[in-house]
Amino acid sequence: MFCRNCGREIDSQTATCPNCGAQARVPAPGVAKTTWLLLCLICLLAGLLIGGGAITLLRNASAARDEAALQADEEDAETDDGVKDARAGDREEDALAEDDEDDDNGGGIFATQRYNANTQAVASELITYGSTVVQYWKTPHSQGGAGQELQYLTPGLIGPIIGFNENINGKRGLTNPDWGKFYIHSVDGYTVTLIGIGNSRKGGRYPRVTTRVDTRTGEIQSVVDDVPAD
Repeated sequence: MFCRNCGREIDSQTATCPNCGAQARVPAPGVAKTTWLLLCLICLLAGLLIGGGAITLLRNASAARDEAALQADEEDAETDDGVKDARAGDREEDALAEDDEDDDNGGGIFATQRYNANTQAVASELITYGSTVVQYWKTPHSQGGAGQELQYLTPGLIGPIIGFNENINGKRGLTNPDWGKFYIHSVDGYTVTLIGIGNSRKGGRYPRVTTRVDTRTGEIQSVVDDVPAD
């Protein structure tokens, strides 16, 4: 075997030339190729790992940005809703203030609506009280009713039955903070007259409903008018 560098003869088992120090043996092509493939594979795997991590980081960053944007949109929406509610409240207060001013001048849309609703509520309550009076009249005295006897048809006995336990202008009555005042106006024979005065004012007047209850027939009739505000 001869050295490829200096051309002198050397031992075939030596790795380097003892004369010039050059490499005596060339690595087998298969070994070099295998080493190259291993390096390429390692680089490829490293690239995949790095690339996968980068993609994951990008996705996480994108998700975080989306979540932050969504939260910001929700906060903006809440703020807008709060502003809208506040403006709606201001408009309602302004409307009520204008309505009160209109009421002092004799009317107004909101005053009329409240007045009509209050009138209907008072009339409905009186019908309920009237129905209870009729039931009391028909119930036997042994069961706590009047037993269809006139001696038991008095304001003092009717009042507790329908919950009229207050003294309103010398009459047995009830103050309902939602609707107004109710009282037993009179008992004339078989007819019981109930009156309700609402608490909603329009044009300086309150609604008044007079309900007459015929205990014998069970007929209940109501008449609506108004009274001056105090």
